Amino acid sequence: MKKNLWKYGCTLLAGSILILNITGCGKVTAESLMNSMSENMSKVNDYKIDMSADLNASGSMSGVTLDVQAGLDIALQLNVEPQILYADGNIWFKTLGMEQKIDVASYSMKEDPDIINYFQIGKSEWKRNSITNPENDPDVNIYNELTDLSVNLELEDHTSQLEDIECYKLKGLLDTNALRKMADSLYDQFDEAANIYKDVNWAEIEIPIEFYVSKKEKMPVKISVELKPLLMGLMKSIDDQKDLSINCDHLTLNFIYSSFGEIGTISLPQEIKDIQTEKTSEAMNSETENITTKTI
Repeated sequence: MKKNLWKYGCTLLAGSILILNITGCGKVTAESLMNSMSENMSKVNDYKIDMSADLNASGSMSGVTLDVQAGLDIALQLNVEPQILYADGNIWFKTLGMEQKIDVASYSMKEDPDIINYFQIGKSEWKRNSITNPENDPDVNIYNELTDLSVNLELEDHTSQLEDIECYKLKGLLDTNALRKMADSLYDQFDEAANIYKDVNWAEIEIPIEFYVSKKEKMPVKISVELKPLLMGLMKSIDDQKDLSINCDHLTLNFIYSSFGEIGTISLPQEIKDIQTEKTSEAMNSETENITTKTI
Protein backbone atom coordinates (compact mmCIF):
# COMPACT_ATOMS: atom_id res chain seq x y z
CA MET A 1 0.00 0.00 0.00
CA LYS A 2 2.77 2.40 0.96
CA LYS A 3 4.70 1.53 -2.21
CA ASN A 4 1.62 2.23 -4.34
CA LEU A 5 1.04 5.58 -2.60
CA TRP A 6 4.68 6.44 -3.14
CA LYS A 7 4.41 5.57 -6.84
CA TYR A 8 1.24 7.60 -7.26
CA GLY A 9 2.77 10.52 -5.37
CA CYS A 10 5.95 10.51 -7.47
CA THR A 11 3.93 10.23 -10.67
CA LEU A 12 1.72 13.15 -9.66
CA LEU A 13 4.72 15.27 -8.67
CA ALA A 14 6.56 14.50 -11.91
CA GLY A 15 3.46 15.32 -13.93
CA SER A 16 2.98 18.60 -12.10
CA ILE A 17 6.59 19.62 -12.69
CA LEU A 18 6.25 18.75 -16.38
CA ILE A 19 3.09 20.83 -16.73
CA LEU A 20 4.71 23.77 -14.94
CA ASN A 21 7.72 23.60 -17.24
CA ILE A 22 5.55 23.42 -20.35
CA THR A 23 3.13 26.20 -19.44
CA GLY A 24 5.53 28.45 -17.54
CA CYS A 25 3.06 28.54 -14.63
CA GLY A 26 4.53 29.42 -11.28
CA LYS A 27 7.21 31.66 -12.79
CA VAL A 28 6.55 35.39 -12.75
CA THR A 29 8.11 37.31 -15.63
CA ALA A 30 7.91 40.97 -16.59
CA GLU A 31 5.53 40.10 -19.43
CA SER A 32 3.27 37.82 -17.37
CA LEU A 33 3.14 40.37 -14.55
CA MET A 34 2.16 43.22 -16.87
CA ASN A 35 -0.47 41.00 -18.49
CA SER A 36 -1.92 40.02 -15.11
CA MET A 37 -1.95 43.61 -13.91
CA SER A 38 -3.63 44.87 -17.09
CA GLU A 39 -6.22 42.09 -16.92
CA ASN A 40 -7.02 42.93 -13.29
CA MET A 41 -7.19 46.65 -14.05
CA SER A 42 -9.64 45.97 -16.88
CA LYS A 43 -12.10 44.66 -14.29
CA VAL A 44 -12.02 47.89 -12.26
CA ASN A 45 -14.14 50.86 -13.31
CA ASP A 46 -12.92 53.45 -10.82
CA TYR A 47 -9.93 54.17 -8.62
CA LYS A 48 -7.81 56.91 -7.07
CA ILE A 49 -4.31 58.14 -7.89
CA ASP A 50 -2.22 60.47 -5.75
CA MET A 51 0.06 62.20 -8.23
CA SER A 52 3.13 64.13 -7.12
CA ALA A 53 6.09 65.72 -8.87
CA ASP A 54 9.28 67.05 -7.37
CA LEU A 55 11.85 69.25 -9.14
CA ASN A 56 15.15 70.28 -7.60
CA ALA A 57 17.28 72.38 -9.92
CA SER A 58 19.54 75.40 -10.22
CA GLY A 59 20.24 77.67 -13.13
CA SER A 60 22.67 80.43 -13.99
CA MET A 61 22.41 83.12 -16.62
CA SER A 62 24.65 86.15 -17.15
CA GLY A 63 26.47 85.34 -13.92
CA VAL A 64 23.31 85.11 -11.82
CA THR A 65 22.54 81.76 -10.14
CA LEU A 66 19.09 80.75 -8.98
CA ASP A 67 18.01 77.67 -7.02
CA VAL A 68 14.53 76.40 -7.77
CA GLN A 69 12.30 73.81 -6.18
CA ALA A 70 8.93 73.06 -7.69
CA GLY A 71 6.35 70.35 -7.76
CA LEU A 72 2.74 69.37 -7.64
CA ASP A 73 0.47 67.40 -5.35
CA ILE A 74 -2.77 66.37 -7.02
CA ALA A 75 -5.43 63.84 -6.08
CA LEU A 76 -6.97 62.12 -9.09
CA GLN A 77 -10.21 60.18 -9.31
CA LEU A 78 -10.92 58.20 -12.45
CA ASN A 79 -13.92 56.49 -14.03
CA VAL A 80 -12.96 54.09 -16.82
CA GLU A 81 -16.34 53.86 -18.56
CA PRO A 82 -17.42 56.44 -19.45
CA GLN A 83 -13.94 57.97 -19.29
CA ILE A 84 -13.74 60.90 -16.90
CA LEU A 85 -10.86 62.12 -14.77
CA TYR A 86 -11.21 64.55 -11.86
CA ALA A 87 -8.09 66.29 -10.55
CA ASP A 88 -7.80 68.51 -7.50
CA GLY A 89 -4.63 69.80 -5.86
CA ASN A 90 -1.89 72.39 -6.16
CA ILE A 91 1.29 73.38 -7.97
CA TRP A 92 4.05 74.95 -5.89
CA PHE A 93 7.31 76.86 -6.42
CA LYS A 94 10.14 77.74 -4.04
CA THR A 95 12.87 80.22 -4.97
CA LEU A 96 14.69 83.21 -3.42
CA GLY A 97 13.32 82.22 -0.03
CA MET A 98 9.73 82.60 -1.21
CA GLU A 99 7.07 79.99 -1.82
CA GLN A 100 4.02 80.22 -4.04
CA LYS A 101 1.22 77.68 -4.19
CA ILE A 102 -1.50 77.64 -6.85
CA ASP A 103 -4.68 75.60 -6.46
CA VAL A 104 -5.83 73.77 -9.58
CA ALA A 105 -8.78 71.58 -10.48
CA SER A 106 -9.94 69.94 -13.69
CA TYR A 107 -12.34 67.48 -15.27
CA SER A 108 -11.23 65.62 -18.40
CA MET A 109 -13.46 63.34 -20.43
CA LYS A 110 -13.17 61.36 -23.63
CA GLU A 111 -15.45 62.31 -26.50
CA ASP A 112 -14.07 60.36 -29.48
CA PRO A 113 -11.73 61.29 -30.91
CA ASP A 114 -11.21 64.28 -28.60
CA ILE A 115 -10.49 64.96 -24.97
CA ILE A 116 -12.57 67.77 -23.45
CA ASN A 117 -10.99 69.61 -20.51
CA TYR A 118 -12.66 71.86 -17.96
CA PHE A 119 -10.15 73.54 -15.68
CA GLN A 120 -10.01 76.05 -12.86
CA ILE A 121 -6.96 77.92 -11.52
CA GLY A 122 -7.34 79.35 -8.04
CA LYS A 123 -10.80 80.83 -7.62
CA SER A 124 -11.22 81.79 -11.27
CA GLU A 125 -14.15 80.68 -13.40
CA TRP A 126 -14.13 77.25 -15.00
CA LYS A 127 -12.82 77.29 -18.57
CA ARG A 128 -13.13 74.76 -21.38
CA ASN A 129 -10.75 73.55 -24.06
CA SER A 130 -10.55 70.52 -26.31
CA ILE A 131 -7.70 68.47 -27.73
CA THR A 132 -8.41 67.03 -31.14
CA ASN A 133 -5.97 64.22 -31.78
CA PRO A 134 -7.40 61.39 -33.87
CA GLU A 135 -3.95 60.11 -34.87
CA ASN A 136 -2.75 59.22 -31.37
CA ASP A 137 -6.14 58.34 -29.83
CA PRO A 138 -5.86 60.29 -26.55
CA ASP A 139 -6.83 58.58 -23.32
CA VAL A 140 -7.63 60.11 -19.93
CA ASN A 141 -6.70 56.77 -18.35
CA ILE A 142 -3.16 57.46 -17.11
CA TYR A 143 -2.49 53.77 -16.43
CA ASN A 144 -3.17 52.85 -20.06
CA GLU A 145 -0.97 55.65 -21.34
CA LEU A 146 2.01 54.70 -19.15
CA THR A 147 1.82 50.97 -19.82
CA ASP A 148 1.44 51.52 -23.56
CA LEU A 149 4.56 53.73 -23.59
CA SER A 150 6.76 51.42 -21.50
CA VAL A 151 9.47 49.33 -23.17
CA ASN A 152 12.37 47.06 -22.15
CA LEU A 153 10.78 46.17 -18.82
CA GLU A 154 12.82 43.95 -16.50
CA LEU A 155 11.65 42.27 -13.30
CA GLU A 156 13.90 42.62 -10.26
CA ASP A 157 14.93 39.40 -8.53
CA HIS A 158 13.65 40.43 -5.10
CA THR A 159 10.35 41.97 -4.02
CA SER A 160 10.13 45.41 -2.40
CA GLN A 161 8.11 46.61 0.57
CA LEU A 162 6.03 49.68 -0.19
CA GLU A 163 3.51 51.08 2.30
CA ASP A 164 3.34 47.66 4.03
CA ILE A 165 2.58 46.01 0.67
CA GLU A 166 4.92 43.41 -0.78
CA CYS A 167 5.52 44.39 -4.39
CA TYR A 168 7.19 43.16 -7.52
CA LYS A 169 9.36 45.88 -9.04
CA LEU A 170 9.72 46.40 -12.78
CA LYS A 171 12.21 48.77 -14.39
CA GLY A 172 12.15 50.00 -17.95
CA LEU A 173 12.05 53.02 -20.22
CA LEU A 174 9.42 55.19 -21.83
CA ASP A 175 9.25 54.90 -25.61
CA THR A 176 10.74 58.25 -26.65
CA ASN A 177 9.64 57.74 -30.25
CA ALA A 178 6.03 57.64 -29.06
CA LEU A 179 6.69 60.67 -26.85
CA ARG A 180 8.04 62.53 -29.87
CA LYS A 181 4.80 61.82 -31.75
CA MET A 182 2.83 63.11 -28.76
CA ALA A 183 4.97 66.27 -28.70
CA ASP A 184 4.37 66.78 -32.43
CA SER A 185 0.66 66.45 -31.76
CA LEU A 186 0.90 69.07 -29.00
CA TYR A 187 2.60 71.40 -31.46
CA ASP A 188 -0.26 70.92 -33.89
CA GLN A 189 -2.74 71.75 -31.13
CA PHE A 190 -1.01 74.61 -29.29
CA ASP A 191 1.44 75.99 -31.88
CA GLU A 192 4.00 78.25 -30.17
CA ALA A 193 3.15 77.00 -26.67
CA ALA A 194 4.54 73.57 -27.60
CA ASN A 195 7.24 74.84 -29.97
CA ILE A 196 9.89 74.13 -27.32
CA TYR A 197 9.65 70.41 -28.14
CA LYS A 198 10.28 70.80 -31.87
CA ASP A 199 14.09 70.70 -31.71
CA VAL A 200 14.53 68.13 -28.94
CA ASN A 201 16.89 65.30 -29.92
CA TRP A 202 14.64 62.43 -28.83
CA ALA A 203 17.20 59.79 -29.83
CA GLU A 204 19.48 60.94 -26.99
CA ILE A 205 16.81 60.84 -24.29
CA GLU A 206 16.16 57.84 -22.05
CA ILE A 207 13.37 58.25 -19.51
CA PRO A 208 13.37 55.60 -16.74
CA ILE A 209 10.06 54.23 -15.44
CA GLU A 210 9.39 51.91 -12.49
CA PHE A 211 6.29 49.86 -11.72
CA TYR A 212 5.53 48.55 -8.24
CA VAL A 213 2.93 45.78 -8.48
CA SER A 214 1.32 44.14 -5.45
CA LYS A 215 2.43 40.51 -5.19
CA LYS A 216 -0.92 39.35 -3.84
CA GLU A 217 -3.48 41.22 -5.97
CA LYS A 218 -1.29 41.91 -9.04
CA MET A 219 -2.49 45.53 -9.04
CA PRO A 220 -0.44 48.71 -9.48
CA VAL A 221 0.74 50.28 -6.23
CA LYS A 222 3.11 52.93 -7.57
CA ILE A 223 4.46 54.11 -10.91
CA SER A 224 7.49 56.39 -10.90
CA VAL A 225 8.91 58.30 -13.88
CA GLU A 226 12.21 60.23 -13.86
CA LEU A 227 11.80 63.19 -16.22
CA LYS A 228 15.22 64.76 -15.66
CA PRO A 229 16.53 63.50 -19.05
CA LEU A 230 13.58 65.15 -20.81
CA LEU A 231 14.18 68.48 -19.03
CA MET A 232 17.90 68.46 -19.85
CA GLY A 233 17.21 67.50 -23.46
CA LEU A 234 14.68 70.31 -23.67
CA MET A 235 17.10 72.90 -22.32
CA LYS A 236 19.82 71.68 -24.68
CA SER A 237 17.55 72.32 -27.66
CA ILE A 238 16.91 75.99 -26.84
CA ASP A 239 19.22 77.87 -29.21
CA ASP A 240 18.42 81.40 -28.04
CA GLN A 241 19.62 80.71 -24.47
CA LYS A 242 23.32 80.05 -25.10
CA ASP A 243 24.42 81.62 -21.81
CA LEU A 244 21.82 79.69 -19.80
CA SER A 245 23.14 76.81 -17.70
CA ILE A 246 20.83 74.35 -15.92
CA ASN A 247 21.72 71.75 -13.31
CA CYS A 248 18.96 69.37 -12.29
CA ASP A 249 19.19 66.96 -9.37
CA HIS A 250 15.90 65.26 -10.19
CA LEU A 251 12.47 65.73 -11.71
CA THR A 252 10.45 62.80 -10.45
CA LEU A 253 6.80 62.10 -11.20
CA ASN A 254 5.01 59.58 -8.95
CA PHE A 255 1.58 57.94 -9.17
CA ILE A 256 0.25 56.13 -6.07
CA TYR A 257 -2.78 53.89 -6.76
CA SER A 258 -5.54 53.05 -4.28
CA SER A 259 -9.31 52.76 -3.66
CA PHE A 260 -10.03 50.35 -6.52
CA GLY A 261 -13.79 50.13 -7.07
CA GLU A 262 -14.50 52.55 -4.22
CA ILE A 263 -14.87 55.93 -5.99
CA GLY A 264 -18.23 55.48 -7.70
CA THR A 265 -19.54 57.68 -10.49
CA ILE A 266 -17.85 61.07 -10.85
CA SER A 267 -20.40 63.88 -11.21
CA LEU A 268 -19.75 67.23 -12.85
CA PRO A 269 -20.42 70.40 -10.81
CA GLN A 270 -23.22 72.71 -11.88
CA GLU A 271 -20.79 75.34 -13.24
CA ILE A 272 -19.49 72.86 -15.81
CA LYS A 273 -22.98 71.66 -16.70
CA ASP A 274 -23.87 75.29 -17.42
CA ILE A 275 -20.86 75.58 -19.76
CA GLN A 276 -21.92 72.39 -21.54
CA THR A 277 -25.44 73.77 -21.99
CA GLU A 278 -24.03 77.02 -23.34
CA LYS A 279 -21.79 75.18 -25.83
CA THR A 280 -24.71 73.03 -26.98
CA SER A 281 -26.86 76.14 -27.52
CA GLU A 282 -24.08 77.83 -29.52
CA ALA A 283 -23.70 74.75 -31.72
CA MET A 284 -27.46 74.55 -32.33
CA ASN A 285 -27.65 78.27 -33.18
CA SER A 286 -24.73 77.91 -35.59
CA GLU A 287 -26.39 74.94 -37.29
CA THR A 288 -29.67 76.86 -37.55
CA GLU A 289 -27.87 79.81 -39.18
CA ASN A 290 -26.26 77.47 -41.72
CA ILE A 291 -29.61 75.92 -42.61
CA THR A 292 -31.22 79.38 -42.96
CA THR A 293 -28.40 80.59 -45.20
CA LYS A 294 -28.70 77.55 -47.48
CA THR A 295 -32.49 77.97 -47.70
CA ILE A 296 -32.17 81.60 -48.74
